[in-house]
Amino acid sequence: VTDIENFLSEHRQHFVLCGMPQGFYDRGWSLRGTENFLIDFMDNPQFVEQLFEALTDYYLKLLDDIARFPFDGIRFGDDWGAQRGMLMGPMRWRKFIKPGLTKIFDKARRQGLVVMVHSDGDIMEIIPDLIEIGVQILNPIQPEAMDIFKIKRLFGSTLCLNGGISSQYTLPMGTAAGVRQEVTACLRYLAHGGGYVIGTTKGILADTPFENTVALVETILNQPVKPLPVTESLPDSVPELEKVYKAFHS
Repeated sequence: VTDIENFLSEHRQHFVLCGMPQGFYDRGWSLRGTENFLIDFMDNPQFVEQLFEALTDYYLKLLDDIARFPFDGIRFGDDWGAQRGMLMGPMRWRKFIKPGLTKIFDKARRQGLVVMVHSDGDIMEIIPDLIEIGVQILNPIQPEAMDIFKIKRLFGSTLCLNGGISSQYTLPMGTAAGVRQEVTACLRYLAHGGGYVIGTTKGILADTPFENTVALVETILNQPVKPLPVTESLPDSVPELEKVYKAFHS
């Protein structure tokens, strides 16, 4: 408790989220193994429901502990997406996972907490569901798995986006100039009208060239462009924001 209080006291000027990692699906496969747990959705649905109900109760109680401290919000982490589509499919996500999330996020919002969700992969099909149940920030919007400019155009007015810089393609395999170009495009277009926190979709991985890391940090710090003015409409296409997605989905 003292460590939490000291940390929050030292970071009063920052927006601080309390992490709620491993969520529902991640905790299930870590207990059962990925293949076994995906089979459970089909062959043993009662077990999945009971597990997720128990986890929902756990997270609801955890929110009471979080509310004792002046956190700004929660970061709920659970990985539902693959490179193409969702691991369990949108229908099973809505049946098994969405009900618990609805209860958790409703309580968090009533406690005055901002709700952030982290999910790797392609979760395009359930973004409207996430908005419906109270999600306000979505991370990490992987450009390898989703068309991030399309997400901005469709949902940017109601959802804050966090991430967008390719950790799987541009940073390790691109050039420093390409990194600067991608970062600049994110700042220019994803920040249109606000609602964007720039960042990499993963940490800076070991295979990232040093010069690309420098280009990333310098461009973010210097911010050579301003966001497209709100008086201007977003263009139909931004090649710099679409090239990574096309490289994986051509």
